[in-house]
Amino acid sequence: IKLSLINPARIVRELDEQFSHLYGVSGNVTSLTPLRAENAPDDWERDALLSLNKGVEEIFEFTSINEQPYLRLMQPLIVKQGCLLCHKDFIVGKIGGAVGVALPMQELLQQQREENDAEKKDFFIIWLFGFSGIIAGFLYLRREVNEKDQAMSALTSSESRNTAIMKSALDSSITINSQGLLTEVNPAKIDTFGYSREQMIGQDLAELIIPASMREQHHKQLANHVKTGST
Repeated sequence: IKLSLINPARIVRELDEQFSHLYGVSGNVTSLTPLRAENAPDDWERDALLSLNKGVEEIFEFTSINEQPYLRLMQPLIVKQGCLLCHKDFIVGKIGGAVGVALPMQELLQQQREENDAEKKDFFIIWLFGFSGIIAGFLYLRREVNEKDQAMSALTSSESRNTAIMKSALDSSITINSQGLLTEVNPAKIDTFGYSREQMIGQDLAELIIPASMREQHHKQLANHVKTGST
């Protein structure tokens, strides 16, 4: 009989006093017209109760208590017939008060900051590896380009030198590709065979200067040289 006379507000208050330290979450029942001073709302709860009376379904905010961060929730308590035993001025079906829960966020925020710092370090390491890879790739490509430029310069110089030698040589000189087609001739060659340069470039060497009886042998030897590199 004695325990059955304990009202909900007192039960919540005693549970909070005895067990809130286990999980760090505190709760209470409050009202704009409390019967006991212990159940009086603080400033945030008073504002929340006023909002609930205006029709807001619940209040859920990130705020502070004693300059410490808290996540607070408040939901309305609707008056029932049994509530009138103590709260005679309440109206059944209306909001008589509210139950509130406060979750301390200091430790959780600290954990979040530590996790953020760890993620930042991971992202920095990934970025550093990526950036290093880009730099290494850039240096490698630049070296490849420089080597290619040097090779092209050497090739151009060699071709210019070969062209000068061919033009100034007294002996006949020709250049053919793997198909036996003429790609370059020097003036001495033109003078020797009587063809113009335009008539010779791109033509089959065998058709121009090799006797018909030796052309098949020429083609076989050229194909064998292209395949094996032997002379």
